Amino acid sequence: VLKNIPEHIERLSMVGFLGGRRDHEFINFGEIHRFLKTRTKKTECDLDWAVCAFSNGRWPLKLTGFFSLVAMEDATITITGDCRYRLPNPTEVKALSSHGLSNEASGVVEITCDLPVFIFKNPFS
Repeated sequence: VLKNIPEHIERLSMVGFLGGRRDHEFINFGEIHRFLKTRTKKTECDLDWAVCAFSNGRWPLKLTGFFSLVAMEDATITITGDCRYRLPNPTEVKALSSHGLSNEASGVVEITCDLPVFIFKNPFS
């Protein structure tokens, strides 16, 4: 289905991709990553209120509380703005590493990435 989404669609609200079987969720993350990697325009996927995925580009995000950034491939990332742990210089973040784990935001956080990334917002913060 994702490969049939036209290029002019830049934001998707994806219902039913989370909350079921873990194996399905994991495969969905892979499919979403692959989809975002092929996009020529900046594209955002909201999986629910706690998980978002972004194509490459610069993304100003309003975040409050804990969040984690996860890359499915080695990616070059900067994180600036109102957060506890910044990466002000382009930094290689390894695939599925803990490098983006458990940051804390209190306003606008800008993420720049050369490959798709996932943001997991902590529902308990």
